[in-house]
Amino acid sequence: MTPSWSGRGRLLPGTFAGSGLTRDLAELLAIPSVSTPVPNRAGLARAASWLGGRLAGMGCQKVQVGVSGGFPVVVAERRGTPGAPTILCYGHFDVVGAGTRSAWSCPPFAGTRRGSRMVGRGASDDKGPLIAQLRAAAAVRDLTWKFIYDGSEEIGSPGLPALLDQAGRWLRDVGTILVCDTEAAADGTPTLTVSIRGQVTVEVAVHRPGPVAHTGRHGGAVPDAALVVARLVASLHGPDGEIQVAGLRDAYEPLPALGASVGLPLSPKRLRALERVTVRPAVTVTELGVGDGRSRQGGVVPADARAVLDVRLVPGQGPGEAAGYIARHLAASLPAGVRIRIRRNHGSWPWRSRGPGGDAVEAFSEAVRGIWGVPPAMVRSGGTIPAVALLSRVAPEAEVLLAGFSVPGNNAHGPDETADLMQLQKAQRVITGFARAL
Repeated sequence: MTPSWSGRGRLLPGTFAGSGLTRDLAELLAIPSVSTPVPNRAGLARAASWLGGRLAGMGCQKVQVGVSGGFPVVVAERRGTPGAPTILCYGHFDVVGAGTRSAWSCPPFAGTRRGSRMVGRGASDDKGPLIAQLRAAAAVRDLTWKFIYDGSEEIGSPGLPALLDQAGRWLRDVGTILVCDTEAAADGTPTLTVSIRGQVTVEVAVHRPGPVAHTGRHGGAVPDAALVVARLVASLHGPDGEIQVAGLRDAYEPLPALGASVGLPLSPKRLRALERVTVRPAVTVTELGVGDGRSRQGGVVPADARAVLDVRLVPGQGPGEAAGYIARHLAASLPAGVRIRIRRNHGSWPWRSRGPGGDAVEAFSEAVRGIWGVPPAMVRSGGTIPAVALLSRVAPEAEVLLAGFSVPGNNAHGPDETADLMQLQKAQRVITGFARAL
């Protein structure tokens, strides 16, 4: 296998063949594989090792459990009949923290079954769909399956670009990339997401040079750093909520006038709201602060203030380009005597499907019809999955499917996150039928 990186892990005994979806999901949910806000390194390593064992147990000839960008990742391969299609499965086993324990009705890391549902952090995002994906792959043995399971998706997959650069040759034969990390329609119908937004975080800090200024003596005369930041971030949007940043605001592809992409007639107002959360850029102020963030000093005109912006990007925009538009806009509005410093993270790129006519889309649609009796919904999403654009870049000939099976009401990232076991079993059957139809 071409990829090479540090930290090969210990594999558990392969017991995949004798286990069921419910048991597998409960075991994986019981592992606290938290990547944010504070990584649980031991839990992430345990989850990676658990997945490595399952992959080895289902017959993968090559399984690597390693570290990329400081976080674990699992890569595996099972060869099928010579000349058969190759499917790459991507998913993630890291989860966000559970938050306040009292908000949960059961332990967040126990895999608690309640009737036909399983409760636990990650049940919907992304451990439940990942298990359905794995079990479907176990059942279809003539195809070649490749797997990349990420332990840092929730923090932006910082090590994935370097890993995929190493894996270019290994991914050359991939014809379909299957990602099951998006949502189904509200009624549970499987959904193909045809576009997602990119994302970049921009940190803004302003500083007023000079000595400490007493509010009673200098307030209203010297620049107030907090007020400057407030005015700067307020200038990013107009009174109607529209982005005012040149270069950023107009780069989007409108949805059909009647909302055909979601199968519902929409009023102009609702259509505009839907566009704002799916196909338009967005700027959200996620943090505001005064001073150094560690101490409070009353009676003083603030000399330092800061803001953090979450910027969502649409196809045609890159993280660096978007951050540059923001920087130029803010610098043009900066009052005299105040300095500004702007930093950005690496960010992720948006992605858009090449079209609905591919073999993989047709095979998936037929599989959904066979199980649900209706075709899959086709939607655009305002969310971000860093791996999608990266995988599209290193395997440009592959058809990418963002197949959603998790219902919006599953409360992903919230307390009592849940998965419908019957929905996951049907998802497993859809993926099995899809793979056999390729």
